[in-house]
Amino acid sequence: MITRLTLIRHAETNMNANYPHIIGGRSNDTPLTPKGRLQAEKLGMRFMIEQPDFTAVYTSPSVRTIDTMCIAHRIWGKSVAPIKDKRLQEISQGDWEGGLRSQHHTPEMLDIIRASKGTHRAPNGENQPDVEKRMMEFAENCVEQYVGGHVAVYSHGIAIKCLARAVQKSDRAQTYYTAIENTSLTIIDYLHDEKIWRWHSLNDHAHLSLV
Repeated sequence: MITRLTLIRHAETNMNANYPHIIGGRSNDTPLTPKGRLQAEKLGMRFMIEQPDFTAVYTSPSVRTIDTMCIAHRIWGKSVAPIKDKRLQEISQGDWEGGLRSQHHTPEMLDIIRASKGTHRAPNGENQPDVEKRMMEFAENCVEQYVGGHVAVYSHGIAIKCLARAVQKSDRAQTYYTAIENTSLTIIDYLHDEKIWRWHSLNDHAHLSLV
């Protein structure tokens, strides 16, 4: 018996495209760009072709994940009311959110962050283990609730990277260097008989080449 989670990063946002010098963190009200809306449409086209059998659909509470899901499922022709879960939010950057990277990510601070190997927190923010804990808790709840099912999970880049790292038990120092493109699919399976997680695919964004 296998329970599958398809983790989907939101489409491109205004913050991604126009404010790379700003520390975004959660920024839950950030809207999609026109390019992002097109990316979500292409995801929907992929679903039209592949017809995934989603048992349930979850999103974080952010505008960008909800809109990505709504656009993709509208194109697919299978609109649903998603279940919103705060555990799927992006990593919190605490007091740094909305601030200039140049102000907070000084060379000295970057050295500290790199040396911490994923355990550094911005003031009143989260670190990788914090995100891994809530994401893995969510995944384990899905495994219990949807045995043998297939759950779509619309989330965020760092959140998805942290869960993928936890499943693989890889080096946290490499987490930020893992590519997770907008609207990419990262699929993990739970093998009930063996009681282990299996990383099925990472950062699959082949649909972005659709015309």
